[in-house]
Amino acid sequence: MTIQSQRLYYDKSYLMSFEATIEGLATSDSRLEVELDKTAFYPTSGGQPHDNGYINGIPVSDVYVNDNGQVIHRLSWDTQLTDPPLKLGQTVSGEIEWERRFYHMQHHTGQHILSACFEQILEAQTIGFHLGSDDVTIDIDNSSIDTTDIDIIENKANEIIMNNLPVVARFIENNELSLFQLRKPPKVSTDIRIVSIGDFDNNACGGTHVKSTAEVGLLKILKTERMRKGLRVHFSCGYSAFQRYQQEHRILSSLGNALSAGFDDLHGTLKSLQQELKTTKKNEKFFRREAAQHLGREAAGNATSCPSGLVYSVYHVDGPYGPGDAKGIALAALTTLQHADVSENPSGHAVGVIAYDGQKLSLAVVSSPNSTVNCNVVLDRVLEDYRGKGGGNQASAQGSIQNLPRAQVDEVTTKFETVLSQC
Repeated sequence: MTIQSQRLYYDKSYLMSFEATIEGLATSDSRLEVELDKTAFYPTSGGQPHDNGYINGIPVSDVYVNDNGQVIHRLSWDTQLTDPPLKLGQTVSGEIEWERRFYHMQHHTGQHILSACFEQILEAQTIGFHLGSDDVTIDIDNSSIDTTDIDIIENKANEIIMNNLPVVARFIENNELSLFQLRKPPKVSTDIRIVSIGDFDNNACGGTHVKSTAEVGLLKILKTERMRKGLRVHFSCGYSAFQRYQQEHRILSSLGNALSAGFDDLHGTLKSLQQELKTTKKNEKFFRREAAQHLGREAAGNATSCPSGLVYSVYHVDGPYGPGDAKGIALAALTTLQHADVSENPSGHAVGVIAYDGQKLSLAVVSSPNSTVNCNVVLDRVLEDYRGKGGGNQASAQGSIQNLPRAQVDEVTTKFETVLSQC
């Protein structure tokens, strides 16, 4: 029996059901594996995933070619639980999951069209192909392709699709290769199968394909990404591409409605909003610095001294402040204290700031170079009873306590004061 008669999908990509005889049964990892005298199930190979379906009603979870060149069907049947209802020599029926098969057919033919366009227009060779359930890509050996090139390629590919060219798969002998202008030489010297797309493209391939380019429906290049050896092109075909269009159209329509902008004005409106956001963030940064200076001076006014001579302050403020803001306030207060202390207190200065936004408590502590306060140690002691997180060094430290009830804020403040007063 020839490989052509064993593997029915070579000549009959649209065959959805068939009968065959079991020639081999085995168990692997408690799963039943079946070898048939012929099959319409496509095994994983050439960048195309395997078909799914059923054999005598049992789900087929994997199809692969073993080291002997035989197509093996892995079934979702746990042989440790029950004996399989299949026997050697038994005639069984196979059913192919059509939706998955046709998705593979559309995208595999689409890949041939796309690869031929890259080669004919830009002399870029396809060096890789991946056909996944939610991501289909080709890798090409040219990374200098720009968006204009991509538009030209995409337009040409869809022109080929709309021209409804016939897609014909045939087996040829090695001495017939010269009759076909192939994109690349075949990897085998026997059982050579050529897939021809009208007079547009010829390529050696063992995959499943549609009967005409019109059945690809449409081809959309989604994005490109540069790689070390070239360019990766993500694309979608047929119903999958149509669904992608529907989804993106809904998103764009929703954005347009939210921004009171038409489709043609959407890009300009978004650019304007980006500039406004950039300006707003710049202004926010300025006002946060100003607020830190003001609050820092207020914190310095609450300073006191401990028996060691250390001048310190623990300041509590409510508002949308994070650990970085707390540190800014603490540094402003420390600077104010140092400038006000004309006697240059030899014991130094330290400032702790607590900022509460209703849920998270942010903390910061800073000290002058001449103080003996280790800010990292102080912070650890304050946080240890509240499962807070943070860190720093001797001169400064910052952290936070998540989901702290307001009733405990004063408790943390008191502990902060106690720890600093003991330094």
